[in-house]
Parts: sequence; structure tokens; C-alpha cells
Amino acid sequence: MSRTFNLADLFEGVARAVPERTALVAGERRLTYRELDERATRFACHLSGMRVGRGDRVGILARNRAEWKESELACFKLRAVPVNLDHRCREEHLTHVLRDSGCTALVGEAGLLERVPWFTNTIAYGPPYERAVALPRSLPEPEERSGDDHYLIYTAGTTGRPKGVLWRQEDVFFAAMGSFVSEPVTSAEQVAENAAAGAGLRTLVCAPLAQAAGQWLSWTCHTTGGTLILWTGHGFDPRAVVRLAEAERAQVMLLTGDAMARPLLAALRPGEPAGLMAVVTGAAAMSAEVKAGLLAAVPSLAAIVDALAAAESGLTCQALGTAEPGPAAAATGADSEGLAGRAVGGGFGLADGAAVLADGFELAAPGEEGVLGRTGRVARGYWNGADFPHDGQGRRWAVQGDLARVEADGSVTLLGRAANVIRTGGGKVRAEEVEAVVRAHPAVYDTVVVGGSGDRVTAVVAPLAPLSLEDLAAHCAGRLAAHQVPRALRLVSEIHRSPAGQPDYTWARSVAEA
Repeated sequence: MSRTFNLADLFEGVARAVPERTALVAGERRLTYRELDERATRFACHLSGMRVGRGDRVGILARNRAEWKESELACFKLRAVPVNLDHRCREEHLTHVLRDSGCTALVGEAGLLERVPWFTNTIAYGPPYERAVALPRSLPEPEERSGDDHYLIYTAGTTGRPKGVLWRQEDVFFAAMGSFVSEPVTSAEQVAENAAAGAGLRTLVCAPLAQAAGQWLSWTCHTTGGTLILWTGHGFDPRAVVRLAEAERAQVMLLTGDAMARPLLAALRPGEPAGLMAVVTGAAAMSAEVKAGLLAAVPSLAAIVDALAAAESGLTCQALGTAEPGPAAAATGADSEGLAGRAVGGGFGLADGAAVLADGFELAAPGEEGVLGRTGRVARGYWNGADFPHDGQGRRWAVQGDLARVEADGSVTLLGRAANVIRTGGGKVRAEEVEAVVRAHPAVYDTVVVGGSGDRVTAVVAPLAPLSLEDLAAHCAGRLAAHQVPRALRLVSEIHRSPAGQPDYTWARSVAEA
């Protein structure tokens, strides 16, 4: 029987093809594909006994751990829908997601489940969970799964409450999970064949599985027969991450922008981590100077893949930064702030179906600015909300609010989020463009730029050394237009970021107004 691109079917096909290959490393636990598949099946049987079935939503509230993947797989095996709950979110957001999604069951860490005591249909990881997966059990012959089965991912809620984004599983596989695979597949059977034919990459995911970037690259790894290595620490410890990468011979590492990459770069020692071939950054941007620093510091590192994706559209565009000299590679160090929105080595290339939209659904011309959108394999719409709009040709579009400009060579330059544009008397100021310049000051560790009182451009800075507004303005003069230069400076001990590593602009505005 020819299978569809259903996530449970895809994983089971790979597990049959490479049963004894290591599928997962999470803390002290190591599981082969056969073991991971069997444990997920046993937990699916337990969920079925709790009356969880097709279309039911099951929340997962945990840090990165083996049981997270087992629970997710168990849901898909039942044609149920796992719901990502980020333990770092405020309790009001957790409550909102549980109620908005209509979860019928909740699994996770006992200490975290205590944050939502009103939800009673729960299973705690540890002894209760292990008893559920202890006995060999097989699912009854399931109703035939489908590529139309639901996949639901909640956004991080950086601009408001988290929103559920509803996908067909086949669409999210091609738009987000299979996006980094160089050879496109034409059948579900080919996924398993390719996994058996190759060795698979050893991929270290430092991002949380409760966020899209972590989930999607984990599926890229497992549908290509790779070994998924999870960072399971309760906080990001750069030295421990480097040791883990060394011990597990990681070839690919997923980070969330500068929030992880900058401390990792500072923690590196000569020659490590050996064997690392690629760094993928998702969920948040990585600055040009950090990209250049990583490429220079890690001898085996061949590329940095800067992937811009959104829960609504999957991968929209990406840039490949390499150590090869190129028009942008020379602009590192003192001039690296001029690379705002670009990876070392070039601009961003659009994914299939992606475009820069200037007006409505009209495509932007070279030199013109607009917002990024994608059509084709995109999400259907928001859970409990309207479907995404269609153009005059009946094509559905997901528009994610990122500003971009089309270049003459067809590449795009990212200009930041539309929501972060500051309007001053001199014109519009893109916060991300100013941040790139401010971050290049030697006394600046991290920064967020917002509009302060009277729409003054205000830099909120976590400094490395003493810093004055006069010093910062002198650094920015000549690198930015006069109306873009910060007119106010607020020094803080740490820049607040979302669970996905994105700057918390709401917090920064409150600091600017203080």
C-alpha cells in the first residue's frame, strides 16, 4: 500500500528501515529507532485507554527530554494532535493555550503540571509514565492515516497571546520539515529508502521542542535517519553544550540566534567542537559578526544556515553563510554592522512559493520593499480563527509581517518586523537595522532598539563595559542616517527575550519609558 505523507507513517517507515540505528540521545537516555517507536506505540495505547483518539488535542508541558518525542509520536500514531506548551511562558499563556486548543489530556513533568492545577486529566513523566509504557502492547489496526491529519503549532506570543496555527501534516512536512533536505522526495516510501541508504546526520537541537524551530529540525533529522541529540539542561550552558557536541560528535547544531550563539562563541576553545559541519539558526536572527566569529573559530564549520521561518508559512527564505570569501565576507569586524539582515557570504534566497508582496498580493519589483509571504504549502489558518486569505487566482497566502527588499539579483534583504518600525520626525526607522549597528560597538553585549518618549530612538543595552550616550551616538554617526541614531540610552543587566530567543519589545518599551 502506498502511504501518504503522514508524520506517524513517515517515522514508522524509517524505524523499519534502520531499527538499530540510534534515533535519540537525551541526557542519560539513548534510544534506537526501534525502541523509540515501541515506547511511543505503548504510550499511544495508554492514551487510547484514556479515550484519546482522532482529532483530540493532547498538551505536552516539559523541557527537552526523550518523553517529549515519545508523547508527540504517540499522539500522531492515534491521529490525535499534540499541543506545544512552553514551560517558560507565563501561567496566563499556558491556561490560554490549554483552553483555546481544547486539550482533553495533558502530559509532562510533575513540577510543571503543578502550574495548571485546575487541569486534572494528566500523566506525569516518571513512575506513572514508565508504568504506562512498561508492558509490550500493539495498537489495534488503525483507521488509515492521512496527510490531511492535523498538525497544530502555537506561536510564542511575542506580540500578544499565543495563537494556534493549523496545518495539514503533508504540507508542514514539505514546507518546514523537509525544507533542508537537498533531494526532494516524491513518495513516503522514498523517505525510508533514503534514510536506509544514508548514514543520517547527528543533529544537536538546543532550541526547545516546544517551539517550531526545535520541532521542525527534529523531524528533519528523524525523517532522514539521523540521530537527534537534545540539549536537556534547565538553562543554556554554553560550555556544557560544547562538551555535549564533542561527546556525541554532533555534525549539525540548532541555535536560536544571538541569544545562544553569542555566549557559545565566547565559550569556545581552539579546535572545538570537532566535526561540527553546520549551524542552523532559527526563531531569531543571528548577527553578522557572530556568524563570522563562529566560522573563524570552528575549523570544521562549513556553513551557517540562517533560516527565516514562521509558524504560519514554514521556511520562507534562507541564507547560506560560508567561510568562502565573497562580497559580504570581507565586511566583518568593524564594518559588520552594514550586513544587517544578511548572512556572511550573501543575501537571502526565497523558498518555493515565497515572495515579497508590495501591495496586497502584488509582487514587489527589484529595489522595492514589501512584506514576506508564502503560498502553496502553507498553514490553513489560525485555530479557532479564520482561514488565511486567498488572492484572485485562488491561492492561499500566509503573510508573516517581516519586511524585505528585493535586490537586482533576485535575492532579498531582510529589513525587520513591520511591528518594530519606529516613526520619527525624520522618517521611518527599522529597529533591527539600528540594533545591528549598536551591537557592533565593543562595549555592547546585547541590545534592543525601540521608540521611547516622543518617538525618540532609544537603545536598551546590556553592556560589556562603561558606555555613554555620547559614545554610542559617535559610533552610529556615519553608519546610520541622522534620524536613525539613538537619542536615548537605557542600560540594563540583561535583555529580556521570549522563550524562542526573540527580543521582548514590550518589555524594552517599558524600560524606555521608565
